[in-house]
Amino acid sequence: MRAVSPATRLSAGKRERLAIVADAAESGLLDAAALRAMDPGDAVDLVRQLPGIGPLSAELIVARGAGHPDVFPAHDRLLLAAMADLYDRPPAEVAERWRPYRSWASFVIRFAAVLRGAGGRGAGGRGAGGRGVNGRGLNGRGVGKQGARGRGVTTTRHPLW
Repeated sequence: MRAVSPATRLSAGKRERLAIVADAAESGLLDAAALRAMDPGDAVDLVRQLPGIGPLSAELIVARGAGHPDVFPAHDRLLLAAMADLYDRPPAEVAERWRPYRSWASFVIRFAAVLRGAGGRGAGGRGAGGRGVNGRGLNGRGVGKQGARGRGVTTTRHPLW
């Protein structure tokens, strides 16, 4: 994992962060079972101690990488926009009702947002010119078949986390 090829088209900074995460996993710091056994906030705080790992990355490492079922990714802008479309309450308040499965509920809400283009910024959303995330198709690289009315649809990858 530490030898991430420059051909991956990842920035040098991202390759460096991947190496840091790989080293932490190899040393046992990012042991999935240990992270799942922790309080979700404590697990996220532990991962945040790694150099270059911000709040969203830490939330996603614990929720998706370690498989913790109860992490609310409060820094995921697409999730927050989707929740604003669905609920008339603050996202953190809504997410409290999803305990102890906030990771999974968040995943479902985000997945639906990607499919329908929540907040005008997701797949096919107006804010992205009908081309998906960042205006370049669902996976952000301009790859993906165009569906009805130019909506970005792909059968291979989704930017779910």
